[in-house]
Amino acid sequence: MHTVLTTCGLTQLGCLFISRDDTGTGDGPIGMIVLSPFAKGGGYSNSIPYTHNFTLRTFPEIFDVTPLLGDAANATDLSDLFTQFRRFVVREMNHFIP
Repeated sequence: MHTVLTTCGLTQLGCLFISRDDTGTGDGPIGMIVLSPFAKGGGYSNSIPYTHNFTLRTFPEIFDVTPLLGDAANATDLSDLFTQFRRFVVREMNHFIP
């Protein structure tokens, strides 16, 4: 994981989502760890029951991709996990890609 976090500017502009998809109850809630300079730290946790639709909403928002597919259009994004929810602009990251 250290290699992933130190490659391509992830420590400056990026975000790594680690999710467990083993609920056994359909679509959630799922466990999630977010590593990013924009993530809330200090062991932040909440009681929001995240589902796959939260990630399906958030990833297109980060990369400014439309349209939102399926129920993602009705889902809430993962902005609660961040101190500053901004789009991680792909063109800004291009100069970090080897």
